[in-house]
Amino acid sequence: MSAIDDMVSVLSAEERVQFVRYLKDRNRRNDARNIELFQALLRGNEDALKRKMGSNAYNVLRNRLKHRMIDFIAESTIRKEGSAEDQLTKGFITAKRLMKQGKTDAAFKLLLKIESNAHELENYTLEGEVQQLLIEHAHASGAPNLEDLFTRSNENLQLQQVRTQLNLAYARIRLAYQDRAFQGEQVDLADLLQTTFKEFSVSDEVAFSFSSLNQLVQIYDIYGAYSKNYHEINLFFIDKLREIQGGKNDTEQNLHYHIEILYAVANIYFRRKDFETSLAFLEEMKEQMNRFDGKYNQQYRIKRNMLAALNLNHTGRKEEARVLIEAALDQKHTSDDTIQIRLALAMLQFQQGELRECQRTLSKLSRTDAWYEKNLGIEWTLHKLTIEILLHIDLENYEYAESRLKSLLRKHRSFLNAEGRNQARPFLRLVQVILKEPTAVVENKFHEQVESSIQWKTAEEEDIFSMNFYAWLKAKMTGKGVYSTLLELLSSH
Repeated sequence: MSAIDDMVSVLSAEERVQFVRYLKDRNRRNDARNIELFQALLRGNEDALKRKMGSNAYNVLRNRLKHRMIDFIAESTIRKEGSAEDQLTKGFITAKRLMKQGKTDAAFKLLLKIESNAHELENYTLEGEVQQLLIEHAHASGAPNLEDLFTRSNENLQLQQVRTQLNLAYARIRLAYQDRAFQGEQVDLADLLQTTFKEFSVSDEVAFSFSSLNQLVQIYDIYGAYSKNYHEINLFFIDKLREIQGGKNDTEQNLHYHIEILYAVANIYFRRKDFETSLAFLEEMKEQMNRFDGKYNQQYRIKRNMLAALNLNHTGRKEEARVLIEAALDQKHTSDDTIQIRLALAMLQFQQGELRECQRTLSKLSRTDAWYEKNLGIEWTLHKLTIEILLHIDLENYEYAESRLKSLLRKHRSFLNAEGRNQARPFLRLVQVILKEPTAVVENKFHEQVESSIQWKTAEEEDIFSMNFYAWLKAKMTGKGVYSTLLELLSSH
């Protein structure tokens, strides 16, 4: 996506209306076409406007709109999220001026208040700057006790160091995962976590803030997704969340992190097949989304509805699952916003035998495979490709399905051959057998090949998405429906 596309995607429905008003207020000429371009970007038909205007005029207009959008998003963000810290910064500037003019009593009073508020907002950088200014003027009349200042300053330095160390550890782990995972190499993230945390002196016992705890949960979610070992994840961070939940730092400033943590935990429980616990965390997530006048309701509705729908679908509540997905898709969102939930809808339609509806849903996922791999990850991309292949087998479009399967196996050979990835490849090889001889699926010889090819895991370890694909294979072998077969597999585990 381009920079302007990214900026459009982060605007809520309300902000899009406000941005049009913002442009109208600033347009000095009646023939300005920036609103027309913005609406074309929302609809995804900006190429038509480009042909109409010509490349040069279009590019100039697009660049101007980008700068207008940067200004609008900055102003909107400061109003909604940065007001408290913005006031502290202004107060700090005022205090420094008072100090220079010798008004030390007023300056000290203001600085101590800013120090306390900055600590509560976890703005440790500003807190440290305030403390340095207080120490610099500790000789002045009315200054706070130097020893107390020294103690608070040391505590602040430790907090800043922990935050820096955790950020470095998080960045190192994400980069290592991306570099190796996309090349098909084995990544032992459990070992990588331990090594990196040790290198940067990050301990599980550190009193994590919402922001750092969110990073830690995301790291463990990465590990689970790559290794398919969600059952091995140590969920100690849930206790950490309970310790800070409802506390003085559970503020509007940290609400984004709070919601992200709850979503990640809900996803971990879904991948563990503990659907009821996952739904419970999604209910908590909904409560947080409704705080502060529903500030993040629009932003997280699709993600929450998608995961809730997947949980409901796997507990036999398919109708409720569809209602949630359709409710999310009825909202005004860009096509990129709805990519993941559309794939979830396609999976549900496929399981119910709604093949043409599934085909139409997949047709709306029009980005290239390379784009999906870069932006959503290789696992998501493989899920999409596999559903598409299985769908066309059921539609008896065998040549197309075979072409897509060959392309998948060729492009992702190293990834599929990597150690720990030995479940997907034998499944796809069995799909190749079906493509060559569709009637072979009901024969005993094929059934024996299935048993010998796939290394079945324990009920606790089996990956939920792998089970969805196994359900299709077993349904082919038994002549039953895919969805009923899936529910049987889940109940037998």
